[in-house]
Amino acid sequence: MLMLKEFREASGLKIAQVAERAGVPYETYRKWEKGDSNPNWEQLCRVADVLHCSLDDLTGRRETLTQEERALLARWRTLSSQGKATVLAVMDSFQEDSISYEDTAQSGVSRSA
Repeated sequence: MLMLKEFREASGLKIAQVAERAGVPYETYRKWEKGDSNPNWEQLCRVADVLHCSLDDLTGRRETLTQEERALLARWRTLSSQGKATVLAVMDSFQEDSISYEDTAQSGVSRSA
């Protein structure tokens, strides 16, 4: 079963947008989402490119991201370079905190709040 609708919704795109970007008619793409027909290999590759996912993910062979993670990834892709740098800096600050906490816990030293 293709996971077209899930990835499209996580990307924040409408059916018409995916169809246009993949170069297929609206009705054709809609039928794929409903399971009434299936894309050929080339079409499936174009849709995966549009939805920024792997063929394994799109075909349900291997779900690597949760719906929440896909939504976050879609939002990440809309950020400017500066926005991405800011998000990474914030993430790094949290990782440093968790690393120092883990190091402290492993050494047996208690950490006060």
